Amino acid sequence: MIETKHLKIYPASQKQMEAFIAAQSVEVLKAAYKEMLDGCLAHPNQWEWYAIWMIELKDGTHIGELCFKGITKEGNTEIGYGIADNYQGCGYATEAVSALADWALNQPGVSCVTAETEESNIASQRVLNKAGFIKTGEIGEEGPQFVRKKAENRKTSIFLNEFKTICFQLNKVGIIPTLMGSLGLEFVSKVDWNPSDIDIHVLGDPRGWEAPDELRIYNWDKIMPIMEKMGYHLTDVHEHEFQKDGISVEYGSIDSLFDFAGIPESEIGLVQMDGIKFRVPNLQQFLTIYEASSKDSYRNDHNNNKDFKKIDWLKKHI
Repeated sequence: MIETKHLKIYPASQKQMEAFIAAQSVEVLKAAYKEMLDGCLAHPNQWEWYAIWMIELKDGTHIGELCFKGITKEGNTEIGYGIADNYQGCGYATEAVSALADWALNQPGVSCVTAETEESNIASQRVLNKAGFIKTGEIGEEGPQFVRKKAENRKTSIFLNEFKTICFQLNKVGIIPTLMGSLGLEFVSKVDWNPSDIDIHVLGDPRGWEAPDELRIYNWDKIMPIMEKMGYHLTDVHEHEFQKDGISVEYGSIDSLFDFAGIPESEIGLVQMDGIKFRVPNLQQFLTIYEASSKDSYRNDHNNNKDFKKIDWLKKHI
């Protein structure tokens, strides 16, 4: 349930939708709501993207509905909305549409929310403008199209640009790194995973954590000067972690990945862009890695079950 200053907004259950449909007297609306229920039943794991979302005042008074029209593989979804006549002009539509669009754009895999409204429906267009939507200039089946996109994660942009800079320097000494962790998953999935560091794997001891700290990462005599020249300071020898201006960079052994998750470095895809070369796992490989990580009690205790959220998303999108 979503709660705003004046409203409660929630996706209806099957029983609630069936009762709502039975109470409709307008056949066109009844057919439209029946189509939503059919979508829910056909996609039970994506119920929220097909359901009728009920809009209620805080005292439980039903004043309107919202809905999505499914979600595409590209992460696009269309929103629809309506407020009962007696409650129009009170700002409830803007409050509801804004809140549900916020919710949608915070879901993994969603990149934008679109809407269409009739050219003559100025009030509806005003609702969309106030809710942060902008006119695209395109005309859809119902009229002018509006869109609200996910805001760029500035931290992710900084992290990715910093990784590219590090990668460029590593490439100069013959090292092709592998981008792992949340930043790597975000690079291939185009989903905001709120990375907290830059996780880089390079050639190293296949024993991973069982290897002595000073021997775990190969070519350390090349990596250390690069990081120091870039202004980084080694803060954790065991984790091979560097920090600079709030950015954390950790190095791991890519050669330990085979024993850990059954993935050899040679099977990880090579990316060539902006004059640099690096590897990054694909979605299936990330799923395998995170499933292996989920069995690690240390990660479960220290990672707030973030891996399980990634596993759930990956299973739905592969």
